[in-house]
Amino acid sequence: MPLAMERMHHVIDLHLEPHEASGLVCSRSDRLKERLGWSPLYWTILDDGRVQDCIAVIGQVDGTVEPTAGWSNRRLHCTETTATGDTDDGEAIAAHDGWIYTFGSAYGSKKGPLEPERSFVARFHEDDVTVDDDGALRVDLHVQQAPFVLHQVINDALRRSRVDILPPAPRYHRKFVTKARDRAVEDAAPWAWRLRHDDLPINIEGAEFTPDGTLLLGLRVPVTGGGNPIIVAVRGIDRLFDPAVGDPDAVAVLTVPGVGDRRAHAGIRDLHLDGDGTLHLLVGDLDSDPGTSRLLRHHPEGGGLESAHWTAPLPDLPDVVDPDALGPVALEPVTLEAEHQHTFTGLTRVEGIAGDDGAMLYVSDEGESVRMRFFTDDQAS
Repeated sequence: MPLAMERMHHVIDLHLEPHEASGLVCSRSDRLKERLGWSPLYWTILDDGRVQDCIAVIGQVDGTVEPTAGWSNRRLHCTETTATGDTDDGEAIAAHDGWIYTFGSAYGSKKGPLEPERSFVARFHEDDVTVDDDGALRVDLHVQQAPFVLHQVINDALRRSRVDILPPAPRYHRKFVTKARDRAVEDAAPWAWRLRHDDLPINIEGAEFTPDGTLLLGLRVPVTGGGNPIIVAVRGIDRLFDPAVGDPDAVAVLTVPGVGDRRAHAGIRDLHLDGDGTLHLLVGDLDSDPGTSRLLRHHPEGGGLESAHWTAPLPDLPDVVDPDALGPVALEPVTLEAEHQHTFTGLTRVEGIAGDDGAMLYVSDEGESVRMRFFTDDQAS
């Protein structure tokens, strides 16, 4: 009787408490892999605390044959190079040109309002990571607290794209946007002008770079009018580390029809781009805990969706915005043709995805545990 291939689902507890894992990206540093003796190697961002306390590395002892054996993780000990203020709620992590970037959600607590501490971008270079004799990993972390810069860039892009966006309930909008704007004006915050009365609340949860350095930002909130995910493509994210040169530019808005619907909204939880141009999307609900979430109080169809993995070919994206244009340039929305790969039955908090040589790894929050999940093929008669 011929052998059939079945997928085995493996689960490993990472013991990264008390934080919650929120993103995942592959390391490309052969030097670091050799120093640790781990391969494959992944970076994860944890979302409950200052960014310099919330980065960890996950790896498997090089040469291990048993899929579930030899896994370990260590926190990264970061020295912040510039005191830029408090940070919180790291939700996305991505790699480009040797740099590991982490991003705040630009959102707020479950009851609002939007919070400036969650609007940050931080980065470190993998080649700068040192390993002490006791195995501790250390690096200088460059943090740029950029209150509502990406919030503004994304909102402007959504306006210019004319994508059909699910309008937020008025009370939810007032508690998140209006209240944040009123506080900023009252405090004479230098970034108050970046908040407009008609802005949408933005929750960044996924990030990935294309080979040319375009940054894909996956949004958990908002979604399209049909309840489907939105991704905004941004050029020049490195400008945030030299504010004198201006803000980044949005170059495209991508939508993913068929992933959610009007009764069960789907937002992005994480992104991963393969070398062949396949974009992997981890999607899920718009918020957790209906008892405390103001979003779910007004949009209950945004809760309870099981986490799922989808893929789509990534089309060519515009390179730059026309520098000679007078006024805002319209952005043509880009539609992704997504194909379903897997649904994590019963799980709503699978929050990170990354691939290494075709093998996909996921991280999830489950109760008081951070867990790693992956699949292997197994022969069954």
